[in-house]
Amino acid sequence: MDRRLLWLTLIITGLGLAGLLYVNRPRHHTSQHQGPPPAGAPVWKVKVVKTYPHDTSAFTQGLLYHDGFLYESTGREGHSQLRKLDMESGKVLHGGKM
Repeated sequence: MDRRLLWLTLIITGLGLAGLLYVNRPRHHTSQHQGPPPAGAPVWKVKVVKTYPHDTSAFTQGLLYHDGFLYESTGREGHSQLRKLDMESGKVLHGGKM
């Protein structure tokens, strides 16, 4: 191979690699005119007005209140259930394992 062709190939390859490195470099933008930082998420205060009994061993996955009853799906491997609960007592009125 001609020495000039070899040098030309090396120079073109080097310039190509330098261009790729330049294009893919990390960019840090430091604008002089940045606005105020975004506001955080709103914080709401809650007040508990009443509590109801509930099976503390139930891992609740879904909960629906309808016509005075709670419909709950619970789950843990081997213990999944769908059940209808009396809201005042926490008693399971109907239930079935899945």
